[in-house]
Parts: sequence; structure tokens; C-alpha cells
Amino acid sequence: MSGLFGGGNNPTVTPVTGLNIQTSANGLPIPLVYGTTVVTPNLLWYGDFNAVAQSQSSGGKGGSQTTGYLYNASFILALCEGPVSGVLTAYINKAVASPSTYFSIFTGTYPQTPWGYLSSNHAAQAIGYQGIAYAAAAAYSLGSSASLPQHSFEVAGLKILSGSSDADPKDVLNDLFTNQVYGLPNAPSISGLSQYSAYCRASGLLISPCYDAQTAASQIVTEPDADHQHRGLLL
Repeated sequence: MSGLFGGGNNPTVTPVTGLNIQTSANGLPIPLVYGTTVVTPNLLWYGDFNAVAQSQSSGGKGGSQTTGYLYNASFILALCEGPVSGVLTAYINKAVASPSTYFSIFTGTYPQTPWGYLSSNHAAQAIGYQGIAYAAAAAYSLGSSASLPQHSFEVAGLKILSGSSDADPKDVLNDLFTNQVYGLPNAPSISGLSQYSAYCRASGLLISPCYDAQTAASQIVTEPDADHQHRGLLL
């Protein structure tokens, strides 16, 4: 029953018990990023979700009361195939941030050392995720929402030309066909692309594609992307 001036018993404030996540899906292709472009990550791991009670004095003999909760959690966001040159910018709910301010960045090397936080706190789950570029955060502040903000990252990916942020289509074509990890199985050898490369460079036809869906190699080579952000490799 409430007191005359609004004191007495208050409704109980209960904490959220789990994290609302951005995207986490099994079976997604690992994106291939050439040149420099923005990618949307996939949640690879999360744990150590914490609710920290916030309280204030209620005055008199009532002491303090819980008025709400602030949350934090640790997680790994998978970005793309590595090894990449670097992660340049983080976008957190559209705000621009330096990745190093919030994340430990792993560029997807072979091999790749596991994240030190996992090694120290969850040794059985400390996987290196070699060949995958990712961003990891420990005790990341979620504020009062218990929801992971929307993240995207500007990635300096594979085959970037010196002095540029883009890639030569010839180098992309060669890598797609011949890479030992993700290239086209039993691909024919490619030669005689020097004139094609010279034409692309002279015409400023450099590209920064992100291939993030299973697609026939012939379609990548010959057709425009669905959103027209880059053209097929045979320009």
C-alpha cells in the first residue's frame, strides 16, 4: 500500500537476462572483400552478459532502491575472409568510430592466435578462427537496452593496389580462380591479362567488390552486381 506522499513499496525492476543480437547465422558464406568497402558482420561468439544494477537513495529509512540496469557483454563479430590489410572505420548505429577504441582487430592470418580474452576466461572456446578477419570486444557497454548496436566496418581487404584503395580487376580475377583456400576448384590457368590490366588502370576501372553470397564464377566475371555497385570483372 502506498504512503501518503508516494513512498511505500515500489514495483520491482527486473534485469534482462540475455543479449538481443544483431545477426548470427550458421552456413553463411564468408565474404570476400577486394579493395576497400563496408561490410556487415555476423556474430561469431558472445558471452559474459552482465546486468549492473543502478540505484538511488529513496530518502528516510528506505535506503536505496534499484532504478534500472546497465548491461555489458563480450563478443566476436566475423567480418570477411583474410588476411586483410586492416579495418579502417567502425560504424556503430551510424556513428563513426575508430575500431581500436572498442575492438581488438584480427586480420585473418594463417595461423591466427586466439583472442586473449577467450584464452584467459573461456579456454575451451578459445579458437583462432584462422583465415577470418574479425572484431572482438570485452565487457562492451550496451547501455540500458541490452541490445547489441548495429555495426558495420570499413575493411581494407585483399589485393589493394599500392597508392590506391581499390583493386585491379585482373588481380581479383586471378585470385578468385587460383587461391588455394577459397578459389575455384580445378580452375584453368590464366595468362595474357597484362593488356587487360593496363586498360583497366589507364581507364580508372578499379574495383572494390564484396562477394557475400554463393554465386557462379561465370556470373561474377561477366555480370553486373544486383545493386550495381560494381560491374563484372570483364568490363
